[in-house]
Amino acid sequence: MSFTNNAEVIGSSDNTFHTVATGYEASVHALLIDNPSGSPETITIKIKNNVSGTTVNSMVIAVAANSSYTYPRPINLAQQDELILVSTGTAAIGTTSIYTQLMSGVPSAITLSAKGAWASGTTYSALDIVSYSGGSWIALRESVGVTPVAGADWAINASQGAAGTLSHVVDDTTPQLGGNLDANGKTFDTSSYRQIADASIASGTHTFAYASGDMQQLTATGSCTIAFSGMPTGKAAAFIVDAINWGAHTITLPSGMLFDAATAPTFTAAGTDKLAILKDKDEVFSMFIIGQAIA
Repeated sequence: MSFTNNAEVIGSSDNTFHTVATGYEASVHALLIDNPSGSPETITIKIKNNVSGTTVNSMVIAVAANSSYTYPRPINLAQQDELILVSTGTAAIGTTSIYTQLMSGVPSAITLSAKGAWASGTTYSALDIVSYSGGSWIALRESVGVTPVAGADWAINASQGAAGTLSHVVDDTTPQLGGNLDANGKTFDTSSYRQIADASIASGTHTFAYASGDMQQLTATGSCTIAFSGMPTGKAAAFIVDAINWGAHTITLPSGMLFDAATAPTFTAAGTDKLAILKDKDEVFSMFIIGQAIA
């Protein structure tokens, strides 16, 4: 069970003060009408019956200027029934206090209906849930074009929290992004390449695994083949290789690899060459010499 209080200007057109949610019944146990103006107003209390769809006038009340009126008895409403007030003027204020409880035989679980983002042209019923301005809102009664704000039509279900921080990301040893990271014009400070442990090869194939890092030192002690794996498909990527003694052996490079001036480099036989391998979005690999016989 719950109590709902509402106070608002009645107005000169039908104003639905309360719609009973599906599966509930309600009792308007207090109804106060206040006329703060200098002119009398006549207020009509209407009940819309959900079953028949008809609206009947329960009572017509004349409220003198600068006076108030208290309805003398409770008004019982069934599910989806509506309490409607309308005045001949524009100053009178209606205040209601309504007791709501589950109908007999109705389970305590009431189904909420998710409607997505709030739209001004959509008609919403009680217990509809929408997203609006970073929050989640639940409809208290039928409405259309009523912006979700706390009141007679909407109640906040969940509000947007304060912006969080990444101060504890260091505690996550395997952080992952759910999408592309936008640096917003800023730079990454104190960043570094992940260098894979040094390796050597006498024969066969050595694969530079991009998933393990983007830099590796490889010493050749015999003829071999090199390959690359794990580079993101359809995206640009780069790998740095410290090639030691490659010139003393036959090194077979990946098929289709491009070179500066269309000529494969001559590697240093006894020393270190630093190479940059670039892959473009079309999966084409290019090799460039950063420096040779580095010492």
